[in-house]
Amino acid sequence: MAKRRRGTRAHLQADRPAGAWALVQELADDLGIGIVVGNVVDGPPCRITAFLNFGIVQTEITVEGPDEASAWRELARAAAAWRQSNEVSFTRNFWGG
Repeated sequence: MAKRRRGTRAHLQADRPAGAWALVQELADDLGIGIVVGNVVDGPPCRITAFLNFGIVQTEITVEGPDEASAWRELARAAAAWRQSNEVSFTRNFWGG
């Protein structure tokens, strides 16, 4: 008779897409914004262009890093900073969201 292994968290991770796309999806969900990646230019430096939107407010950002992983981290930082900016916060408060 074969031994049964104890359950792991691998089955929870299997449903999520791997890599940078997972980061973008989770970030958008956590911040409550839309993130559309328009262009990824391999480095060095790696450059990513994305569109961010929240309600009626939309902006285009371009971030770069020495490698692709760093550029994705910069995109996450820029999206979080934009979400907390006065431009987005004012829209949310003004429209009652």
